Amino acid sequence: LYANQTALIGHWDGFENAGRGIGDASAEIWADLTGITGDLTVNSVATFNAADGCLVRENASVVGSDSRMAYSTNAAGVTGWNTIEIVLRRTDFAAHAVVFSPNGHTDGFLAIKNSNAGSNFSKYFTVSNGFAKQGELATLTLVHDGSAWRLYQDGVSCVQNSDSEGYGSGTSTALQIGGRATNTSNYLRGRVYAVRLYSSVLSADAIAANAELDNARFVEKASCGVSL
Repeated sequence: LYANQTALIGHWDGFENAGRGIGDASAEIWADLTGITGDLTVNSVATFNAADGCLVRENASVVGSDSRMAYSTNAAGVTGWNTIEIVLRRTDFAAHAVVFSPNGHTDGFLAIKNSNAGSNFSKYFTVSNGFAKQGELATLTLVHDGSAWRLYQDGVSCVQNSDSEGYGSGTSTALQIGGRATNTSNYLRGRVYAVRLYSSVLSADAIAANAELDNARFVEKASCGVSL
């Protein structure tokens, strides 16, 4: 099991979600396995890959000004969260940098970008080109401890931004994955395998344990004949 199950308030998992929409490429909902927070609505720029159990966007597509792969307005009903984890393989990062946004507006937007990406976000992390290497599985963890946002990759702390504002600091509090509703650039291209939302600040040991479990689960699927 993943760490700190009692604080796990939202869990969307491609493999465990089999039969609940994940196997249907036209599905519009990615069901929340915890049943506490809202499901993730899948935007039409993304599709489900039934064999791999993941949410996919491989092309450069948006809907109007909406670049999100999936989103949940119901997640705003949670009184607060302190940790979000996302398991992904990226296709492109330099021009398509947004990974997750806990808020629906740029005032509370959190993005990950490298030096080649635009900096038109009020809150973002700047990382090197080696971050979340193209084609490789990565578990990204974002933690807010009340004074700063900290970013981890595969259980290792990478960078932090001092900021007292956590979830709900923007004008809207929708959880958005892979882009946002008001931008047609700087979005994620690749595959999302799992998203986890916690009401507590996960410890460094818990973050490392989750990343190790992710690596074992998804790499093991490849050894069983699933093409990743």
